Amino acid sequence: SVGGLVVSIASDIADPRRRLEAIRESTRDAKTRNRLIPVSINRTIAAIGNYLMSVRPRDSSEAMADRTRVLNLVISNVPGPAKPRYMYGALLEGIYPASVLMLDQRLNITLLSCRGDLNFGLIGCPDRLPHLQRIAVLIPEAMQELEQAYDIAG
Repeated sequence: SVGGLVVSIASDIADPRRRLEAIRESTRDAKTRNRLIPVSINRTIAAIGNYLMSVRPRDSSEAMADRTRVLNLVISNVPGPAKPRYMYGALLEGIYPASVLMLDQRLNITLLSCRGDLNFGLIGCPDRLPHLQRIAVLIPEAMQELEQAYDIAG
């Protein structure tokens, strides 16, 4: 099952624990609202959203793009195998996802779990996000902040 929610990433909150809790609350609220909408309407909304993200307005100026932008960041989480998997005797150690950008998206972050680890795949628009590697380099630091905030032994 694939779906989408508009959720706050709470980037205005410096404390990692408070930020994650705000994201969790925003996600919970979005899921609650989403469950109130009949499935047929949700599918229609998703189809319209996909259409809007895949067509470029006739006036493709930057000002027009700003007015018609649906979203600029997609973050998705895909559960992967919890148990060890092998191919020709070799252990699958990680799965690094790749996704796509649509229309005016700047960044897509996909997380895929594999045996309790999270593997990150980042795709960015080089014209709009020329230093994507800076985000990639900061992910381990951000994960360490969260582990320390929740007192998780790494």
